[in-house]
Amino acid sequence: MVLCVESRESSVERRAARIKGRACLPAPTGAGRRGPMGLYAPDARPAESTQKGDEGRVTSDEKDAAESRHSSPVTRHTPALRRLLIVDGHAYAYRAFYAIRQLRSPAGAPTNAIFGFVKMLAKMRAGILWPSQALPIADCRLPIAGSNPQSGEGGEGRKLPPTHLIVVWDGGLSAERVRAWPGYKAQRPEMPAELREQLDDLVRYLDAAGVATFCRAGVEADDYIAGLARRAADADFEVVIASADKDFMQLVTSDECRVTSDENGVAESRHSSPVTRHSGRIGLLKPHLPDGDPGGTVWMAEQVRHKSGVEPAQIVDWLALVGDRVDNLPGVPGVGPKTAAELLNQFGTVAELYRRLDEVKSEKLRAALAASAAAVRRNVELVRLKDEMPCDFSVDALAVKPADTGRLAELFGRWGFWRMADELSQANPERFRGQPCP
Repeated sequence: MVLCVESRESSVERRAARIKGRACLPAPTGAGRRGPMGLYAPDARPAESTQKGDEGRVTSDEKDAAESRHSSPVTRHTPALRRLLIVDGHAYAYRAFYAIRQLRSPAGAPTNAIFGFVKMLAKMRAGILWPSQALPIADCRLPIAGSNPQSGEGGEGRKLPPTHLIVVWDGGLSAERVRAWPGYKAQRPEMPAELREQLDDLVRYLDAAGVATFCRAGVEADDYIAGLARRAADADFEVVIASADKDFMQLVTSDECRVTSDENGVAESRHSSPVTRHSGRIGLLKPHLPDGDPGGTVWMAEQVRHKSGVEPAQIVDWLALVGDRVDNLPGVPGVGPKTAAELLNQFGTVAELYRRLDEVKSEKLRAALAASAAAVRRNVELVRLKDEMPCDFSVDALAVKPADTGRLAELFGRWGFWRMADELSQANPERFRGQPCP
């Protein structure tokens, strides 16, 4: 039910209600319930419905110019090819928190991470490039679901919204990894208190926006994302993982043009009928990075090779040799990214490198590798994402769903996001039509 605002209500409600006379704040609804598979599901929504980048670069002076899509986009897709966006929740929350400072609600609570996260997610929901649009081989650029092959819609360069979406949150460190290496991620500082207190509201926003979320105690987000991405790709989804974590480079699909056969067993290609299908691919949506990447790029094998010097399938061994300061994994002394790439290009794998260690010409390098053999093999197990772990993959649970506009209006009013509340009322005039507010 939509309520008109009276003088006894708080200043927060009065200001939200006055936004150009269009939207009265709805009565607050429940915070939602946890549905099956650990996904957050809103209490009331229609049966069917959506940290770091150009996507992640936000500043405090952009607050009033924020753009968001609170009504889910209408997309056409075929069962053969659907588009799943997986967002690394904590990574984007951290990025938003540090990109915008000193932003608070009318009640004085911090809202900088919430605001930045909402803005970044809205931009990704509006449209991104997908793996099949980033393939380097022209003949592999097959028609995109929801596109018009004759007009060129959905082809190279045209951003399309996801048909399925989930935000995955860390549930703590993997006990198995900590047992293998007690120093695993031990150097990381505690989460800032002002960020921590915004996480529950972020989940409430996603719940109201119709976005699936996942968090399970003891399950690292990286592992769940890996398992979900693999299963979705096997089900012919186009998959994009939104994260700057270099561990995800190991999941990126190779360049080769993988085609499927039609029901008559005839190989399909770019030159066959408009219903041509290909197996699902996994790409990585990288944000703006210090090394000069402009952000918003879907990384495929070509970008992985440019960054590391090796193929996606060799990333685990590459990181095992180089080490990872972020995860507190020491590598081989004196072995940097370039040397590690040269070794893997020569030997293929870490296992083969150690089988043929006497073929390494530099005596100093050979000695360093020999002394670090146990650490490198341990790193391989720690860096490899557990994409085989049990993973609840439900197409319906991940599908983009309509937003609960009433709950969104209540949240925006509480946080003081007046422009977002205004945009919400303009996008949903029927929902907020009624008795004029004072």
